Amino acid sequence: MNIRIATAAVAGLAVLLSGCSSYETESDQVAVAVDGNALTPANRTILGCYGESEGGWDGPGDSHYYYPAGQRTYKFAGADEDEAKALGADGPAIKVVKDNITLMLSGTVTFSLNTDCDVLKKFHQQIGVKKWGEKKKAAWISDGGDESYYGWDAMLDVYIEQPLQRAATDALLAEQKTYLDLYNGSGRAEFEQAIQADLPGSVESLAGGNYFINFKVQIQKPSIPSGVAEALTAKEIAKAQNEAQKLANETVQTELESIRALVEVLGQQGYIDYQRNKLSAQQLELLKQAIESGKITILPVPTGSNVTIPTSK
Repeated sequence: MNIRIATAAVAGLAVLLSGCSSYETESDQVAVAVDGNALTPANRTILGCYGESEGGWDGPGDSHYYYPAGQRTYKFAGADEDEAKALGADGPAIKVVKDNITLMLSGTVTFSLNTDCDVLKKFHQQIGVKKWGEKKKAAWISDGGDESYYGWDAMLDVYIEQPLQRAATDALLAEQKTYLDLYNGSGRAEFEQAIQADLPGSVESLAGGNYFINFKVQIQKPSIPSGVAEALTAKEIAKAQNEAQKLANETVQTELESIRALVEVLGQQGYIDYQRNKLSAQQLELLKQAIESGKITILPVPTGSNVTIPTSK
């Protein structure tokens, strides 16, 4: 009797568990659990949240929606969507105008999804369940293989790319820097910090909640129109040539002053004779140095002496 009761209990538990729903989050995921009430699907309530690396069972018909956790990166580069895709970026470069010059800003924004359960539930209700991009996919992580993050990425194109454009434009207007300051790097750090300070508020305002946190912005050297870049290069070349010419002029001036000084001492003809004998003077100086170093030995020979100098064979 007891064996039959135990067997029936096990069978009943198996039937009960077979109707339950399971969940399992990865080390970089969180999940939102939603009530599986089939009678009123429009009024399904969120039961709670699961953190990273959690797993277990929920009630029959309950659903679980997974979202990225931890630091995430949004990369922007390229002139348009096609070039951005070719470069492995999430979106194209940000375009801003300073001093009537268009600057294309490439770089990265790192951030995190706010995984506080109350915030996450609201994010799921207001943003996660919406359809994003041309393929109309929700923002949670699906099991669609290479397109598992399609909805998430398409959602970021709205809530990160657009506020980033606004923050960059506002920062450029606020910073008293020229386009050359940003291009050459002297004002880039301040510009980057200004974007980083403005971006969280811009994102929150557009998204309608504090859903993204821990922002950090990094901007690379901006790209400028090719004609402007070529003009800057030509200017630098001209500057280098002017510096070289200035140095050459200073050298000539020094030489002229030296000539004037010699003419004053030697007279015009004396200076001419000096220049004629200049090479010999240089040779004598070399000979003097050789004697002083011991490479050449001088033997004094009295006048009229018979001295035979042996030759090598």
